[in-house]
Order: sequence, then structure tokens, then C-alpha cells
Amino acid sequence: MNKVVGKRVWSLVLVFLLAGSASLVQARSLDQIISSGVIRVGINPTMPPLGLFNEKNEITGFDAEFAEVIAKKLGVKVEIVKVGSPDRIPFVATDKIDFVMGAMTRTAERAKTIDFTVPVHTEILGVLTVQGKPFKKMEGPG
Repeated sequence: MNKVVGKRVWSLVLVFLLAGSASLVQARSLDQIISSGVIRVGINPTMPPLGLFNEKNEITGFDAEFAEVIAKKLGVKVEIVKVGSPDRIPFVATDKIDFVMGAMTRTAERAKTIDFTVPVHTEILGVLTVQGKPFKKMEGPG
């Protein structure tokens, strides 16, 4: 693992540890996770390359690999739990998972229920078109 990924993993683990002690919901503590030997991680398998099903119908991808690294650093096994976009926050809030990986925009409303960590990665969106098209604004039809 390169130094940048290593630093991000440790940053995420540190933030996770701090968030576990001051969480807005009644999530399992780090001691409970370590005692159980398993950390439960929610991953949306419909967002390749972050999460997808492989030929064995197992969830794989960047998020699953990153969750494995976190589990290894904590000395526990990882249990991947399938989540969809509407399930993510309720699964954390009801202790079905310990944390969720995947794309989620920070909002004030979501921050009332869950703690956010430092982003593992970010995305930048852009629009490309060909020369000669009359597009002048980023507005849809109508």
C-alpha cells in the first residue's frame, strides 16, 4: 500500500474511532467491534467501480477493498452488508452496520443523524461537448 493510501486509511480509522465515541446515534463502540471480531460495512453494489457484484454474487470493488484494509488494521474481519441509497443512514442509525462506504453528499440534515469522516476520495464532474454546438448554459430542456 502506498503512503497516501496508508495515511488515508489511518485518517479514516482515527476519525471512525473518534466518531464512535461521540456518535449521534447509538452505534457499537470500537471496543464492542473489536470484541466481536467483526466490523459490519454497508456498501452499495450498484456503483461500479466503488461497489459491484462479482461472478460469485459477492460485493467487490474499491469500497470493499478499502473496508478490508480498515478491518485488517483493526484486527477484525469485515462483513459486507448490501445497502442502497435510501438504506444507508437507517442502517447506521439502527445498528445494522457500523459504517457505510460510498458516495454520500454531506448535508446539514444528514449530519443531524450520522457523523461524517474525511472523504476517502472525491469526484469532479465536467461536461464535454463538440465544437459548433449551440450550448451556452448548463440547463436542461424546458
